[in-house]
Amino acid sequence: MQNKLLIRPLYINCKDIPAATPNGVRFNPTPLHKRKGGVWAQIKQARGKVTYDMKAAKQHADKVIEQVEKRLMKWTMTVDPDYKVVPSTIAYRGDDLTPLRASLLMEISYFIQSYAKKDWYYVGVHSALINTKWLEYHRAAFVGAVEYRDAKNIHTSDNFIPVKERTLFGRRKKPSAK
Repeated sequence: MQNKLLIRPLYINCKDIPAATPNGVRFNPTPLHKRKGGVWAQIKQARGKVTYDMKAAKQHADKVIEQVEKRLMKWTMTVDPDYKVVPSTIAYRGDDLTPLRASLLMEISYFIQSYAKKDWYYVGVHSALINTKWLEYHRAAFVGAVEYRDAKNIHTSDNFIPVKERTLFGRRKKPSAK
């Protein structure tokens, strides 16, 4: 049996993600005379936040999540044929992989929604968390050591890459000759 597993990061095709359409502005419902802070803080609070129609993006996220979950379950069953999904309840903890899988799938959903809204800060945050959780899931399911194939160039909680040196999707930027 192999004692070290080299995996690739999860690839999510971002070109297929439908753009979220803005459908309005939401203002702070607190009256001005009850808000705390100085003049500039109140002016900032008075600005509205754009709301988006996320139906198409959430449907796409559900489709991607279903594919990823099917892929994870297939891989888990090849590694451990005796594995059974045991959901956790208030009285019973359940199995170890279900919370990791659910956390990863929620992170994928948040990534797709952030990409649809073009909120690039959160796209970077969620892509780094997806890299970390993908690795954690494989480490929990596999008996031996698990690493990324190009581990030194992928941003995870184990391998920090400074913000200026990494791309939006958590990879190390290629050096440029400037």
